Amino acid sequence: GEVLACDKLKLSLIKNSNNKGFDAKDKDGKRVQIKTCKKDKGEGLPCNGHRMGKFSNLDFDYTVFVQLYYDYKLGDIYRADYKDLAPLIKDLNGKGLSVPKFMKVAKKVEY
Repeated sequence: GEVLACDKLKLSLIKNSNNKGFDAKDKDGKRVQIKTCKKDKGEGLPCNGHRMGKFSNLDFDYTVFVQLYYDYKLGDIYRADYKDLAPLIKDLNGKGLSVPKFMKVAKKVEY
């Protein structure tokens, strides 16, 4: 998911990003956290009732959420800025943010 998102959105993937709190940088140098969800099987896009992986480090400018079809084809991509996400993720106590909560502050990315 990270590689597909970087290719489609023209982001530069960061090596060893686990320690940094972000996975990529955009052309303006903004730090991007990438979250991905893949449908296990069948038609349509996944994830509406799922949780994202936890935000272990809040050192990013915005997050992109990438939905993949079961065959790893790129589906929809959504973006949310850190300032909108911070109130939602600060009290999760190590749990992932629910996809519906993310979608309330995110905007679909056209690519």
